[in-house]
Amino acid sequence: MPRTSPSFPPSRSGMTAIELLVVMGIMAGLSSMAVSGILGAYRRAALGNAISTIIDANDHAQAYARYHIPPPNTSPPSYYGVRIKNEGERIAIETIYADPLLMGGASVLNRTLLPRTMRIFRGNSQLSSDMSWFLSYGVGYPIDPLTALPKPVGASPPGTSEHLSVRSVDGRMRTAVSVYEIGIVVSAPF
Repeated sequence: MPRTSPSFPPSRSGMTAIELLVVMGIMAGLSSMAVSGILGAYRRAALGNAISTIIDANDHAQAYARYHIPPPNTSPPSYYGVRIKNEGERIAIETIYADPLLMGGASVLNRTLLPRTMRIFRGNSQLSSDMSWFLSYGVGYPIDPLTALPKPVGASPPGTSEHLSVRSVDGRMRTAVSVYEIGIVVSAPF
């Protein structure tokens, strides 16, 4: 009896449609996990950037207030300060020099726009108008410019009308920002 070689199916090259679908499903699952992680990191970075911008503006205004003398014979005097300016879609953080009663003529010393994904809240309401605070000459503490008495900014419990916070547009990330009577800026998630 002659010997015959076993027959093997012809070799195939490539992948079947089902194998391709399985690989594509795995890739889609992995990429969706990566995107959600990247978006969370982006939100945290934008929030950190917004808080740093407020702290930097306050630090610049404090340095100006500490090392410059007030102009003589001005009543009421002009002060260095910080203005959070709502410009519709964007929010600007400005270091300013202004007469608190005539805010329209403020000199802007430094200006930074926050990322479009960030919003400023006062209490539980989104900031709809401009907000400013001024710093005393010589020490750089936040004051009420009309009485020259110390006045903290945002140093209130969450939910009160004076509470200041930075939040992402979707509300997932939020951090309180406070400028205490001694000029220290503190931020903390809430």
